[in-house]
Amino acid sequence: MTAWNRYALQGGSLAVCYLEENNRNGVDYVTRKRTKLLAATVAAGLLSGTVVQIPYNALAVFPVLPVEVKGGVASAALPPEAQAVLDVFDAIKSKMTSDERTAVGNTRAALTNLNDVTLLNPIWDGIEAKLATVDAKDYPLVKKENLLALIKDFHFFYVSNDLTLEQMWLKHRPLIDQLAKLGGVTGGLQEIDFGDFTEFYVAVVNEAKNQFSSPARIAELLVSRGGVSGVIDACLEAALNNNSLMFSKVFTNLGITGAELIQVKNAMGAIVDPDQKARDALAMGYLRSQTVFSKQVSTDGRVVTPKLTVLDKEIPNDVLTWTVKSGSNVTYDANRKAFVLASTVTTAKVTIEAKTLFIVKMLYEGELELTAVTSNPPPSGSPGSFLPLPPLHSNFDAGITNIRTRISNIIGAIPAGATPEQIREAQIDAKRLVERELKKLAVVDVKAFVREQNGTKTLNLTNADITEIKKHMAKVKAQADELNALLLSADPSAQPAEIEFSLDFGTGDNFEMVIPIGLIQEARTVGIDRIGGIFNGMNVTIHADEPVTDDVTVQLRRLAPNAVTSATSFPIGSDVYELELFENGEQLESFEHPVTLRLPATNINGLDVERLVVAKVVNNGLQVFTSYYDEDGNLVEVERDTLSTYVVIENKVEFDDVASVSAWAGRAIDVTAAQGIFEGRPGSKFDPNANITRAEFAKVLVDLFQLGDAEATESFSDVSTSDWFHSYVAAAAKAGVIQGRSASIFDPNAPVSRAEMAAMAARALVAAGEAPSVSDAAAYVSKFTDADQVLPGLEEGIAVMVREGFMQGVPGGAFQPNDYATRAQAAVMMYRIWQSR
Repeated sequence: MTAWNRYALQGGSLAVCYLEENNRNGVDYVTRKRTKLLAATVAAGLLSGTVVQIPYNALAVFPVLPVEVKGGVASAALPPEAQAVLDVFDAIKSKMTSDERTAVGNTRAALTNLNDVTLLNPIWDGIEAKLATVDAKDYPLVKKENLLALIKDFHFFYVSNDLTLEQMWLKHRPLIDQLAKLGGVTGGLQEIDFGDFTEFYVAVVNEAKNQFSSPARIAELLVSRGGVSGVIDACLEAALNNNSLMFSKVFTNLGITGAELIQVKNAMGAIVDPDQKARDALAMGYLRSQTVFSKQVSTDGRVVTPKLTVLDKEIPNDVLTWTVKSGSNVTYDANRKAFVLASTVTTAKVTIEAKTLFIVKMLYEGELELTAVTSNPPPSGSPGSFLPLPPLHSNFDAGITNIRTRISNIIGAIPAGATPEQIREAQIDAKRLVERELKKLAVVDVKAFVREQNGTKTLNLTNADITEIKKHMAKVKAQADELNALLLSADPSAQPAEIEFSLDFGTGDNFEMVIPIGLIQEARTVGIDRIGGIFNGMNVTIHADEPVTDDVTVQLRRLAPNAVTSATSFPIGSDVYELELFENGEQLESFEHPVTLRLPATNINGLDVERLVVAKVVNNGLQVFTSYYDEDGNLVEVERDTLSTYVVIENKVEFDDVASVSAWAGRAIDVTAAQGIFEGRPGSKFDPNANITRAEFAKVLVDLFQLGDAEATESFSDVSTSDWFHSYVAAAAKAGVIQGRSASIFDPNAPVSRAEMAAMAARALVAAGEAPSVSDAAAYVSKFTDADQVLPGLEEGIAVMVREGFMQGVPGGAFQPNDYATRAQAAVMMYRIWQSR
């Protein structure tokens, strides 16, 4: 059986190996008599340091320098295998653009003029040491300048080189023979053959496959130059350092390591191909020569989904940019990932082109003809469907790679000997990055499956579509697990990032969309935390563990901002949204887990974004809820356990008694009051220097951490159901974030000490998964001069709050744990927590 093994390119070198394979004792092997010449070129390539690489699909990498041709025909003195090698070269060169051929020629010219033998020092040191142990007279040709000449001849010899391979072989054969013997091969070129190379090649390939086995890694290959080359070098180095292989033994005996060979290759490449134009030219020429175009045509002939296959591996359209290069009446629809024929014509022929997404290199160019036929398209997702299956975000794979790199950068920037606070800060930054970016990427585009009837948009998915969405869900979960593993490498005690999965329903004013129960159940099964939809930019998600057993229908109506102008005099920062959820036709009045709403902010120029809140329309008035502005997405987020009509406003609450604390607490009081976290006292007073009471602090915690629970009860004898704070104390006690003085006494009007305030807030943070607990509280508390005054049971709360940066000591190094906290101090602490969320 004959077969082309994979090719490899890098640093301006092209490597191709043609193997005449036989299966002998389960090991591929090459007939030895006819491959001495090619084996010699392998040795030359290895010894010259021109081991080469290109990232693609299975990422096979191996070094070898091939043969030359005169007039397209191999020299008669070369073995038959040479012509097959030359055919591949012809195919590659035919696929290179004129600019790319020029780049390769320029690099070859630069190499011809390269005479710096010091570039070989990393490998020459070992050779020189070996020469010192033998009779150097037996190796008269083993000199630096001869080795450099060999490298220069074999590099790019098939481009602008006057020497044929036969001539190069005759010129350098004595040197190659002496190098082999010096490396421990007694018979020199009489003992090294292609079977030895095959073993080496297989070792590199196996290591490469191990390194790049996941879909995320494969996608990385087409979107990035960086990183991958280093991994491939590592694969090659692993094989070079495997002394069970003949080639590796030669290098070891010469005192040469894989790292040194790679160092020489890279040093030469930096001089002759500094901008890597030649490497890229050869890489793209090779990939184009191995690219096969196919297509899926819709039943009516008007939609064509393109597909590129390289070395039997399908390249996802997510990492390609398709365009119509020339011609008319055909466009590329990025949402469908398909070419579409204009409705005004019945046929058109165009030239199309595919480029890699980030490297921006042309991978394929060809003609495409679309011809409309008369037929009724079957449902989406069925064979010959008009619509492709619902696609995951077009930049998902590339985006995950970007997140992974950014996490590694954050973690890698943690200095040696970092404090726990520094480590925690890095972990928080990385977790926020994952949650923010993953929300954008974990989106399935179902706009093409939305139908409008009588002004209302509905969703039409088939079972095949739902199955495809489930596959996307599993992919999102798998990638999220990898990202969370990276987070835990910085802080093993940290909570993993929450995973959210959304369907994008497109634009419109009236939606009645069904989220199939099968998707909600699948989210529970695979471990997705939240699932929902995007409606005209507004995001509605429910927790996957919400106890629903049937399809969930989202009814959403968008109104103009002036629909609520009679309810408020404050600036309005969004459209108005009427929202209801139904299960099996019955309205869901409340939720066991809060529903997350993100409203697109509009008309917010000149508004204070920290005062933006989501407000509920109630009896021609507004009730505000603690909200968060996402600058990146220009969204205002809130969590609600009931649904109604919502709008974003800039809330302003003014007090006339905060001047004395405005320098250090003014902003905190302003924002926490606007966000509904704090309420003032009668007469436009905040009373900043008054002690905050236990009842007041219970309300603050419940409002900030969304702990409200209408079913919560308490058993304190000093808390009555008629008290304004009853529901807050009950909810806080049920959540375990606040405790009574005893089983029956809460003491609602008593002041709260700084240590007690720290303990309550810390419990809320830990319960919400926003901060890990502390196992070495003493390490934090002992830093304060009055650490011995901290009452038992309160140390951990202080430690958590200090580590998270929400509380600190006072001038002089004390914490003052038993001093009562003022309302202004509590506002500052809660403002810091609110900012961090």
